[in-house]
Amino acid sequence: MGHGTTLAIGPQQVAPGTGARTVELVRLDRLQVVDVEELADAPLAGRPGARRGRHWWWLPLAGVVALGGLVIGQSTLDERARATAAARAALPGAIDPLGAELTVQWRVDPRDTALIRAGTFDDAFVGLRTLDDGSLAVVALDDATGAQRWERVLRGPDPVRAAAVTPQPPLCHAAPQVDERAVACLVSDGYLAGGGSTVLRVPAAEPHLVVLDARDGAILRDVVLPAGTADAAVTGDVVVAAVQDPPWHVVAVAVDLVTGAERWRYEPPDQRASGSTSTGTDVAVRAFEVGVVLREPSPASRLTVLGADGGVLAEPSTTWSGWAAVGDELWLRRDNVTSRTVVWSPDGSERTVPGRLLTPNVDDGSAGHVRLSDRRVLRAVDTDTGGVLWSTTRAVGSGVAVLGGRMYVPTWSPSLLAVDARSGKVLWDVAVDPDAFAGTPTTDGTSIVVVQRSMTAGTPFVTVHDLVDGRVVARLEPPDGVVVISQEGRRLVGGLSDGTLVVLG
Repeated sequence: MGHGTTLAIGPQQVAPGTGARTVELVRLDRLQVVDVEELADAPLAGRPGARRGRHWWWLPLAGVVALGGLVIGQSTLDERARATAAARAALPGAIDPLGAELTVQWRVDPRDTALIRAGTFDDAFVGLRTLDDGSLAVVALDDATGAQRWERVLRGPDPVRAAAVTPQPPLCHAAPQVDERAVACLVSDGYLAGGGSTVLRVPAAEPHLVVLDARDGAILRDVVLPAGTADAAVTGDVVVAAVQDPPWHVVAVAVDLVTGAERWRYEPPDQRASGSTSTGTDVAVRAFEVGVVLREPSPASRLTVLGADGGVLAEPSTTWSGWAAVGDELWLRRDNVTSRTVVWSPDGSERTVPGRLLTPNVDDGSAGHVRLSDRRVLRAVDTDTGGVLWSTTRAVGSGVAVLGGRMYVPTWSPSLLAVDARSGKVLWDVAVDPDAFAGTPTTDGTSIVVVQRSMTAGTPFVTVHDLVDGRVVARLEPPDGVVVISQEGRRLVGGLSDGTLVVLG
C-alpha cells in the first residue's frame, strides 16, 4: 500500500497532532530601504513639520526584528522537537540510543541471567543474586557498563542453597505503590536442590517481600509472608502471596504492606478436581491496577482474577490463554478458538472485544484506549466501549508501538506499517527484508527500532526507521557469535550459542 491508503470504516477523523495551524517561515534574502522623504514633507495638522528623512531608520530595524523573530521561532520549534524526543525516550518500553554499529558493551555473569531478564530500574538491572557462599543478595548493575552500583545482602550463607539448581524465585518487579523508584523482591529460602534424575523442591519456610529503593538499595519495606509462598505481587496497599499448600492447593493470602497483618485470603474451589498439584513450579500471581491474577499450578493452570479487596472478579477458568496488564487495564485472552479478549478497567467495568489485543511495547498515551486487535484481520478497538473503529485484512505481528497518535506495527508482508490510530489511514508502509521476521517495534525517542531475524540464516539484525516516513536510516548487524537479540529493559541483549548474554549498544 502507498501513502494515503485508507482502511477506515465510517467517517475519517483528523489524526492527533495534525489539526494544528502551520506557520510558513519565509526566508528574507535582503532588506529593501524605501525612500519616504516625500511622506515627511507635509506636516500633520496640529503638529510642527518633521525634518526630512526622520523616519526612514525603522524599516531596516523592522526587518532585523522580523529576521530575529524567525530565528527565535525556529529555535522554539527545535526545543519542542527535542523535548518531544526526550519524553518519548523516557517512556516505559523505550530503549537507549544505539551507536553507528552494534558492539558488545559488557558480558553478563551467568549467575545474573535471571537478573537481566527482570529489566531495568533507574538505568540499572536490579534483581536477586545467589552469592558463592549461598547468601541471597539484591544487586544493581549499571545497564551501560555492567558495573555494580550496590549490593544488599538479605540472607546469610547457606551451603545447600549454594549448590541448588535454581533459587526460587529469581525475579524482582517494580512497586510504584510504595515509591516511583521502588523495586520489590521476594526473598525466599525455597529452592530446587539436587541434579540429574533427582531434584528436590524445598518450599519456602521464611519468605519475605523486601521493597528497596532502586537508586541506592535502601530498604523501604520488609513484609513477612506465609510459609510456602511461591510468588507475590503488590497491589493497592497489600502484598498478595500465592501460597502452595500440599498436596494440591494454592491459596492467595493478602498481607498489609505496612503492618504485615493478614487482610484476606482466597482458595480457588475444586482444586483437587482440576488436577493441580503442588509439585508444579509455575504458580504465579501478577498485579494490575486494581487487583491480581492468580495462576494455579499445572496441569490445570487455571486463572482467577481477584480485586485488591479479595473480591472475585473472574472465577477460576482454564479458558483463559493469557493475560497482560496494559496501562490501567487488565486484558484476559480467551482460548485460541474463540479469540476474544476481556478488558477490565479500574472502575470495575468489563468489556469483551473481538480478537487478540496486541500488547504495546511502548505507548505515549496519544491513542487513548484505542487498541489493535488481531484475528485474521487487523482491527482498531476502543476498549472504553468495545466498539470496532476500523479494520483491514492485513496480517500483523504480535506487538505495536504507539507514538504521536500513530500505531507502528510489523506485518507478515513483510513490512513496517504506520497507521493513524483513530481513522486507520495508512501513513506509510515500508517494505523490510523479505527474508526476515520483524519483532515488536520500540523507539529511542527519535526513531522506530525493530529487531528482525533472517528466516534463512537464522541470524538477527536491527533496523532503525525514520518516524515520519518510515525509511530505513540504519541497518545494524550483530557482533560475531550473537545468535539472538532481545530487548531487556532499556537495552538490547544478545545471546550467544552457549547461553551467555551480552549487553549491546
